[in-house]
Amino acid sequence: GFNGGSSGANQDHGRSAAAFAALFTSWFGGRVESLAGVRRDELKQVLYNTGVVAQGAGTTGNAGLVWKVTNPVSLYIGASSSFTPGGINAQSRYDGGPLPNGRGESVEGGLKLNAFEGRLSGSVTAYETRSRNQFITLDGATPQILGPNGINGSYWATIRSPSYEYDARTRGLEVEGAWRPAPGVELTGAYTHLNAVVTADNRLRVGSRLGSIPRDIVNLWGRYTIQTGPLANLGAGLGLHHESNRMASTASAVPGATAPFLLGAYTLIDAALYYRLGDWSLQANVRNLFDERYFPTGSLTRTTPGEPRSFTIRLSRRF
Repeated sequence: GFNGGSSGANQDHGRSAAAFAALFTSWFGGRVESLAGVRRDELKQVLYNTGVVAQGAGTTGNAGLVWKVTNPVSLYIGASSSFTPGGINAQSRYDGGPLPNGRGESVEGGLKLNAFEGRLSGSVTAYETRSRNQFITLDGATPQILGPNGINGSYWATIRSPSYEYDARTRGLEVEGAWRPAPGVELTGAYTHLNAVVTADNRLRVGSRLGSIPRDIVNLWGRYTIQTGPLANLGAGLGLHHESNRMASTASAVPGATAPFLLGAYTLIDAALYYRLGDWSLQANVRNLFDERYFPTGSLTRTTPGEPRSFTIRLSRRF
């Protein structure tokens, strides 16, 4: 029925308001630049069918500093905070109550390079993000592990999304680069290392890896465009995308819970052909050229296969 059973509707009312201000400043003849900003959010949502009221208010900010050491090299550091209202979009705790508001802080720093009139560019970034009161939506099997009678005694009779919250920390390193060694040749590459773990919870195992997040990601792409002659503006590209293994889900600390399994690493090859004539361009892409079978995400009850080999053709015009 309406506002009730699994075949009914969920009626809610919500309101939100936010304000943001930022200040950008240049120092020492432009060799040092700074940015500072602040944001205020206030949100409220009432779920009429359950009586759950999700509300929260939070102030967040960001600050950054860039030092142009030399013309091609800059160093930078930044910090920011985040606010996520709990229980918005009909989410609820594992016991039926509202989710707490999520908060987070992050800090990052690194180096940027732009040399030889832009023909060589890149960056190296190290960062750490700490998140509190993040939530995971439970699947059909998990509620029976946490509570034999179901979530709040009515899991199968409501259309809400029962969840539980946890704290997490992510530390990472990102390296990106682009190089144009000759006319028509463009090479780009990126590497990301992630260490994302649970830091506090009474249902997820503290120290366990977050589900569906690989430790290492590599992206490589190269393209060549013919510069002169009757085939000028005809080009081809070839790319590689690699992800290391990852846990299908986050390990549970609940006695008797099923242990997560490992999703294997995979490497995909993409290719492209393109041609430009004036304002018109035609491009053909092949994703997953060798039709690799892979599984980017999963859970205790299901595993999602990745996209098989696919072809796209796009014709566009600039105005």
